[in-house]
Amino acid sequence: MGGEYLPDYLPTEVEVARIDLQSIMRDAISIRACRDPKGSRYRVVDEYETPFVLARETSRRAFTLKELIGFIDRSRQPELSRGLATCYNKLNADFDGRESLQHFTQLSSDFYPQLGEHYGHVFEDWVRKGEKTEDEVED
Repeated sequence: MGGEYLPDYLPTEVEVARIDLQSIMRDAISIRACRDPKGSRYRVVDEYETPFVLARETSRRAFTLKELIGFIDRSRQPELSRGLATCYNKLNADFDGRESLQHFTQLSSDFYPQLGEHYGHVFEDWVRKGEKTEDEVED
């Protein structure tokens, strides 16, 4: 498994970035863009027809890496915390330790090759902050 059940692409639509979860079903979330007369239109889809709340639905030009990161960090699934990249780790942190979840969520992009590295650092920091908090509690 792993994205096989994502919805078909719309005409002229491309996948801007992908979020792959190391879940049992290898769930995938696809961030997509298509051209429209005023620029680009965005949507986020998964295999379950989940409604996503987007930070923005359009832009006049393609996102820079920084803008894409902002889009990911401010978009969300309605029932979960803000941040498409981190919400699934936070959800599972109640059941598993942060360290075991460091690689649970993987981001990739053919257009923004640095995206995965950026979020690799985000998850390293997330684990480190959790360890620090646990140490402070023991004192």
